[in-house]
Amino acid sequence: MGTPSIPFALHLYHVSVISILTPSFLFCFRLVVFVATKIKIGINGFGRIGRLVARVALQSDDVELIAVNDPFITTDYMTYMFKYDTVHGQWKHHEIKVKDSKTLLFGENEVTVFGIRNPEEIPWAETGAEFVVESTGVFTDKDKATAHLKIRDPNLLTITCGFTGLEFEAQVHMLVLAYEGVVDFVFSKGGAKNVIISAPSKDAPMFVVGVNEHAYTSDINIVSNASCTTNCFAPLAKVIHDRFGIAEGLMMTMHSITGRAIREA
Repeated sequence: MGTPSIPFALHLYHVSVISILTPSFLFCFRLVVFVATKIKIGINGFGRIGRLVARVALQSDDVELIAVNDPFITTDYMTYMFKYDTVHGQWKHHEIKVKDSKTLLFGENEVTVFGIRNPEEIPWAETGAEFVVESTGVFTDKDKATAHLKIRDPNLLTITCGFTGLEFEAQVHMLVLAYEGVVDFVFSKGGAKNVIISAPSKDAPMFVVGVNEHAYTSDINIVSNASCTTNCFAPLAKVIHDRFGIAEGLMMTMHSITGRAIREA
């Protein structure tokens, strides 16, 4: 499964409390600076796709798995299914084991485990997860996926400097008057900042790496990675279309049975 290419993530560290007083405005806030670090992700749904995303993340130098949510699987069963994959084989890298009912250990890295059905209640922000891979196959449209992005802390604001265009987040302690044109105060999202849906979506923009990922822009916070069939077929079709042109076509896919497939009674 591919995701839009992101070179690095921005992590927040509290630095100091600063008071600013000018003839135009007065405010006091805790300054937060951006430091380049790993992309911190959470996975909602630890089924087949969720476990494969975890495998890739755990072998990546620039992605860190922070949290997993699945209300239907215990940590013991998560560990067993992760270790023994019938398609991709046994996990032979660092050890995975259960620390307790809410924590998995991947080597020395702790991964928080939730068992929450309502995505609005998953505390992604508390774990530090900025990107959520939505792999339940249920929350596939923008309205449902937006639940991962709900505001949790109304005091956390994004401040944009009108002179430089730079952005940073601040924990506001006191705000009397904001000088228009210097800083803009906008409520930030307190949950995850971005959602990647691992299935086709009826309204979220879909991207296939090698085909149209160049169309991704940073203002898009919910994307779909399309379907497994699309990821197999689209790169091939793109090469043929770019070189020769495709007027019309027909394709057939052999697919395993899914939970939504209609079966004979």
